[in-house]
Amino acid sequence: MRRSQLILTALLIGVAGVAVASNAFASDSPNQARTDASSGRAYFAALGGLHHPPPKGLVDALASPYYVEQFAPDVSAARLVQGTLAGSEQVWLVPGKDAVCLYLRQGEGGGASCQTSDDAAAGRLILSSSQLDTPEAHVVGVLPDGVTSVDLDDASARTVRVESNVYVATTEADLASFVDGQGRSHQITIPRANK
Repeated sequence: MRRSQLILTALLIGVAGVAVASNAFASDSPNQARTDASSGRAYFAALGGLHHPPPKGLVDALASPYYVEQFAPDVSAARLVQGTLAGSEQVWLVPGKDAVCLYLRQGEGGGASCQTSDDAAAGRLILSSSQLDTPEAHVVGVLPDGVTSVDLDDASARTVRVESNVYVATTEADLASFVDGQGRSHQITIPRANK
């Protein structure tokens, strides 16, 4: 199946001077059959965590026709995987039909991205936000079960821990790499709106 990459500007609510980018892929066939609504759970144990009612921004962002048609997110099954309900930054995972969605809430703003389960398991479910006048980006990415760290290809060549299938970092890196639970190496491109 051929896919074309789209860099999307995600939902921004009341956050001036911040750009948000995500890796998003649209199928050449939008009517392609998706069969298993819970298949994202096969890769991401965090989707089985405690349930909390999702924030309004998550519900609104994932109600867009693009996300509904391509990924059918089940917002009733959303899981808060990092942050606290009262915290200013929250990371949510949402299962869809053969898909997983990521929602990042930062203060009053937020951004969302979705991928097929296979693309998400390959590390392609990423959101990055940055001030337009700085080379650094705040990056939130999703990796499959069995991945404990991700290596960022920036000046410090640092390793970031993966917790509850999610890593969070502020970096200038355009590339990251990880080793999956089967010992296979993967290299991923970090989407950047400010470059």
